[in-house]
Amino acid sequence: MSEALNTGISVVIPAAGNSTRMGGANKQLLLLDNIPVLVHTVRRFSRLPVISEIIIVTRESDIPVIQNLADVYHLLKISKIIAGGDTRQESVFLGLKQVKFSKVLIHDGARPLVSGKNIFDLIKKLDDCNAAALGVPVKDTIKKVSKDGVIKETLNRSELVQIQTPQGFNTKIILEAHRYAAENNISATDDCMLAESVGIPVYVVPGEYSNIKVTTPEDILLCEVLQRQMSKQA
Repeated sequence: MSEALNTGISVVIPAAGNSTRMGGANKQLLLLDNIPVLVHTVRRFSRLPVISEIIIVTRESDIPVIQNLADVYHLLKISKIIAGGDTRQESVFLGLKQVKFSKVLIHDGARPLVSGKNIFDLIKKLDDCNAAALGVPVKDTIKKVSKDGVIKETLNRSELVQIQTPQGFNTKIILEAHRYAAENNISATDDCMLAESVGIPVYVVPGEYSNIKVTTPEDILLCEVLQRQMSKQA
């Protein structure tokens, strides 16, 4: 990536995830209302004029499949489809190195129902901070448990948020956070955690419970119901 970045919004979508609960298939390629999950996900961003480019990071063996989907469904904002690494973190880092614009959203390929409003709210927040993510209040009581299964502590639910994607960043800052993590063998469960590890404040933007991640066959059924409801409300 060059030092000088253009003003605009890039999207990096890691889409290499297998699911043992889905028979080892790439869950982003499963059908949701007869259209692959990944196509739904990409459309959520590509229809927004503010989005400048979309970079897909996937398994090397799936690159021809996804390129075909981009052609068939006219996903013109996909600028690159590249092979990922051994982990999600490595895949995102590879995607970030291809980004051409000053702000970037990182979004799970298996979250096909994120709303345009939520995306816009996140982008707007990036006008006055370097890192932000969608999140929703935790509904359930959360317990901290010991290794042998004994409850050690009940966490204060009012202070807990379930973080979703997209997560948005100043491109140079999140790229440096990933580089620092790679050089120091730091593993994180999401990109916000990497920003936190180098002292970057991450702000929470209210999300929606409908922005679910497809991880089980039941999630596909739930997505179909939610998508129909969202279509009626549109």
